[in-house]
Amino acid sequence: MLASDATRELMRKRNQMMSDFVAWREKLLNRYRADKPKRDALRGFDTNKQEVDMDTEELEFLVSTSREPYRPKG
Repeated sequence: MLASDATRELMRKRNQMMSDFVAWREKLLNRYRADKPKRDALRGFDTNKQEVDMDTEELEFLVSTSREPYRPKG
C-alpha cells in the first residue's frame, strides 16, 4: 500500500466519521426542537425570550480561617 493510498483511506474514514457525527447531531437537534413546547409548558414560560424578569439572589458566606502548628503524634 502506498502512502497516498493510506492517506486516501484515512481521509475516507475521517469523512465517514464526520458525516456520522453530523447525522447524529442533527437527530438530537431535531429532538431538542420537538421537545421545546413540552419544556416551555413545564417551566411556564419561554426561557429564550428576555421579556421575563428573572430574580437573582446573592448569597454571602462568612469564612473564618485559623492556623495551627502541625504536631505529629508519635
